[in-house]
Amino acid sequence: MRGIFFGTALTNIPFQVFPVGQNLDGSPYYIFNYIAGPVAADGTVGGLAYFLAVQITLAIAQVINFFTQHSITFKSNGSIGKAAFWYMGIFPNFQGDF
Repeated sequence: MRGIFFGTALTNIPFQVFPVGQNLDGSPYYIFNYIAGPVAADGTVGGLAYFLAVQITLAIAQVINFFTQHSITFKSNGSIGKAAFWYMGIFPNFQGDF
């Protein structure tokens, strides 16, 4: 995903949403805090491009995980549509870090 987004102007668009308090220096603390600029080694900069790269990669991983869990781990023969509905409802509640 890096090659797709990081050569675009999306790195110059900050993506800072859901302020939930303040840092020790008094600046706002955001749940999603992707400031604009070229991507730093620690992933603290990259703007909207970095946010999209992370979220799209996570979504692809979860689609693969869903089919793996459904078919291989649980050896389920049930409805994939019904299982996907439940999976999409439960998955966001168990995420530790975005």
